[in-house]
Amino acid sequence: MNNSKAGHHLIILFILIFSACSPYKQLDKDQYLLDRNVVITDKPELKDGIKAIIKQKANRRILGVFRFHLTVYSIGNRGKPNKFKNWLKNTVGEEPVLLDTLFTNKSSSQIKQYMAKNGYFRAEVNDTTIYRKKKATVKYIIKANEPSYITKVVRETADSNLDSLVRLDTSGTKLKTGIIYRESILQGDRERLSQLLRNRGYYQFSPQYISYRVYTSDTTHNLAVFQDVSMAESSDSSGESPQFIPHRKFYLNRIIFNPDYDPMRVESVIQNFDSVYYKGYIFLKDRNSKLPVRPEVIANHTYFRQGSLFRQIASDYTYKSLNLLGLYRFVNINYELTYPDSNLLDCFVNLGSSSKQEYVTEFEGTNNGGNLGVAGNFAYRNRNVFRGAEMFELKLRGALESQKNFTTEDERKILVLFNTYELGVESSIHLPKAIGALQKLFKRKTANPITVFSTNYNIQNRPEFNRSILDFSAGVEWRNGRYIKHIATPFQVNFVNVKLSPAFEAALRNLNDPVLFSSYQNHLITNGRYSFIFNNQRLNEIKNFVFFRGNVEFAGNTLQLFSSMNKSPKDDQGRYQVLKKNFAQYFRPDVDFRLYQTLNEHNTIVYRIAGGIGIAYGNSKIMPFEKSFYAGGSNDLRAFRARNVGPGNFNSVNNFERTGDIKLNGNVEYRFDILKILKGAFFVDAGNIWLRNKDASRPNAEFEINRFYKQLAVGSGFGFRFDFTFFIFRLDIGVPIVDPQYGNGENVVVDNLKFRSLISNFGIGYPF
Repeated sequence: MNNSKAGHHLIILFILIFSACSPYKQLDKDQYLLDRNVVITDKPELKDGIKAIIKQKANRRILGVFRFHLTVYSIGNRGKPNKFKNWLKNTVGEEPVLLDTLFTNKSSSQIKQYMAKNGYFRAEVNDTTIYRKKKATVKYIIKANEPSYITKVVRETADSNLDSLVRLDTSGTKLKTGIIYRESILQGDRERLSQLLRNRGYYQFSPQYISYRVYTSDTTHNLAVFQDVSMAESSDSSGESPQFIPHRKFYLNRIIFNPDYDPMRVESVIQNFDSVYYKGYIFLKDRNSKLPVRPEVIANHTYFRQGSLFRQIASDYTYKSLNLLGLYRFVNINYELTYPDSNLLDCFVNLGSSSKQEYVTEFEGTNNGGNLGVAGNFAYRNRNVFRGAEMFELKLRGALESQKNFTTEDERKILVLFNTYELGVESSIHLPKAIGALQKLFKRKTANPITVFSTNYNIQNRPEFNRSILDFSAGVEWRNGRYIKHIATPFQVNFVNVKLSPAFEAALRNLNDPVLFSSYQNHLITNGRYSFIFNNQRLNEIKNFVFFRGNVEFAGNTLQLFSSMNKSPKDDQGRYQVLKKNFAQYFRPDVDFRLYQTLNEHNTIVYRIAGGIGIAYGNSKIMPFEKSFYAGGSNDLRAFRARNVGPGNFNSVNNFERTGDIKLNGNVEYRFDILKILKGAFFVDAGNIWLRNKDASRPNAEFEINRFYKQLAVGSGFGFRFDFTFFIFRLDIGVPIVDPQYGNGENVVVDNLKFRSLISNFGIGYPF
């Protein structure tokens, strides 16, 4: 069947199914389905806020067009009810939203109030409803008119203790003259000033002590804003008339940690516990056991001390830092007066311990472009190995897969179906501090440095070769503010041993491709790596956010310098060796940028662009196979088989995995809710890999600025995400649209699609 005709037939079938289950046929004569709300305003910056306060929302749509959930509800509501139809209606479906003019009137009133809160007191709000068949579209037309400006700001403080702080603190405020009046600015200034005073020792201060008076002129409509800071209410006041006193600064007296707090256990008074004192801190413990964590570890993650002025920010930092240790289910920090009418506070820090040891087992099925397989992981974690909040982790991984044979020799099957297996063991230990000379770099506690040592050994057995990789690394992670994380790994060593089957080695030599042949040779990689991560996502907030990761990696420079200074011998190709292995020397930067656009709580669009380049030099003529770039697979170009795209327009006649020196990749994915645990997605992926230099054995594979965009592979598809909270199982099905390997320099749109053209990928977690 012609592909375009098949597409038309599918569209017609889709329309017939939806029209047959139309919800309009189930409405009474005087009922209308709310089709959509339209907001027309001359202030587009306020449009999202206006939409949010409209009382009645239309049924949600997928891709802004299809009312999938409403259609499912209509299907479940047709004919004789049964359990399945009830499940459809109540679990998947969404009841039709019928127009209610009472909600329309309330929305118009709310919009007028919203405009006033944003400085447009003379805004005009009109609504009109357009009826068409059984659908209703409500239009809200808002004319803002002239705004009211703040022309005068007066700060008045009844408490002389606070007067200088309030009057001098104007640099951080948004409440200034010359701006349009917005109620949110007043509220933000109230919260900001309250936080400032709590950070200066005023523990009992709260936003309720700050109020505003707003006056306007009948002629100019300009506003004068008076900020009033009142005195504290006395706790001893009695009767109808409260008494007011100046606000007081508070200091910390006792700081008491309960590092094994259990809210389900009735605790006796503090005196019934044994106490351990460390640098002014008090640690409670059971009489017959040791403290679960050494006191110095907790003290090093605490930002206040005995005798210090109360500061809210110190409490916030302590809460965050103790949580980052990964030892506690919760951290509670509470303050109580040491005795009535004092300005001393006792601080109680209750730490609810998590399980010290954890075992995790995961199983997954894999389908990388038709290559079926199974994999399993077993992980053991000990969160407090030496009572210093060190986390030890041991991972075991095993995988079986059916891979295409690179040669024509007979395959040896493993468990009937599979011809490839992989085994790996990895161990690591995380120390909640910087060690050695690195300690001097982290004088500020807020960095929360973590030192990581890891090693892993991996064996890959295929019909054509056996590869073993032994890896050692040491690095440090730290934070800079709320959104930025740094990872520096100055030391990493990889020993790679490869043993080729005779048939495969002969096939490589017959290809006369030195680059490809070098990819399957023994080598050594000693490298250093730095990663910069920015992520401004805030949990439980429906808003757009950005993720950026940049990596820079150098390898072989130290060994090159050492070898040249010592005039070490070279091999027949002019390369230095260490332990009889060629060592790699290269520079490899790469970036990954993502924008998450949250349309609403049910719909999100994710944009991603990533790329990198590998530059081999000195002791290397090519990038190591493990550090080269590839395209295709479950987290990349999902409509193509893993490592089966590029480089460039190169069309390989063999089944070898394809690698390159340069990579560009772009993705757009629209995500939407179907059920509580089932999410859907539509995606479009584009990208490719290239060589830096021409290679006679791989024509049209090099990167050229005037044609690289013509060599991009493009694929599209849909997917399902089964969200079980503790992990997400993903199935993506893609179809190639543009395949560069058929183009010889020109884009080729795939026009002979068949069912077998579909590529399915299973995975754990989101692709990005």
